[in-house]
Amino acid sequence: MENIFSRTNTFLYIENRMRLFIVLTMILFLPVLHGYAQQVNPYDDSSFNPVSERNKILKNHIRSVKAINSADKNVAKEWFFDAKGNIIKKTIYSDKGNTESETQFIYDNTMRLTSERTTFALADTTETYYTEYSYDETGLKEKTVQFASDGSISLISSFKYNEKRFLIESYSYSGDSSLQNMTNYSYDVMNNINKRLVFKWFEEDWVLINTYVYFFDAQNNLIEVSLARLGNLLWTDVFSYGSKNLLSASKEHDMQDSKYMRNYIYVYDFYPESKK
Repeated sequence: MENIFSRTNTFLYIENRMRLFIVLTMILFLPVLHGYAQQVNPYDDSSFNPVSERNKILKNHIRSVKAINSADKNVAKEWFFDAKGNIIKKTIYSDKGNTESETQFIYDNTMRLTSERTTFALADTTETYYTEYSYDETGLKEKTVQFASDGSISLISSFKYNEKRFLIESYSYSGDSSLQNMTNYSYDVMNNINKRLVFKWFEEDWVLINTYVYFFDAQNNLIEVSLARLGNLLWTDVFSYGSKNLLSASKEHDMQDSKYMRNYIYVYDFYPESKK
């Protein structure tokens, strides 16, 4: 009887390892997997230093920024900001110049992001996805809720901070409350994020899926970020800066095919400076 139980446990262990191998293999070879990979750019992802980035935008009176594809000189991405330095809209264009998606950002009277709405242009229709943000009594982001185009909840995320009010951990749950992802954040001596680890819950344990590594220059500008999935390097994006520490050029991976790199140059439009 003991041998039967022993063999059963061995078979269950092998079965679980095989399932894990299949899941991890699928994750490794998918170019884009929702919840695991995202575009990382000083204007796309301000999680690494949002206050510093907003101050730079505000200080330089930036109204909008265009990322122009160096190959065909077409506008690939465009960001719009209000006079307080908050991003209010982002548009992504196809290689033919058509709008692929547009995201609008809404803030409360304390400049906290409360919601965003992204509309994707499909072949013969559009789909809109929503994200709502809530905060604790001290002003720290407490929860985000993402909604699918049909209005159902697709993902819920909660956040944990250290004594310096730095984000150190987040958890994501699907609409049915099942645990999905855990993300750990670490920072350098200048308080810039230097690593982000994304884990996937599998059976009864966490499996490290994505490792983002960030590098900054002496002026705290993001100059390089890389993504390794299951220990395999997928891409490395590089950013360079010009006068006033404004992003001037970048080499970034394509979201649909991470092996394909795109070179961008950045063009700015500014608000008139107020007379003192």
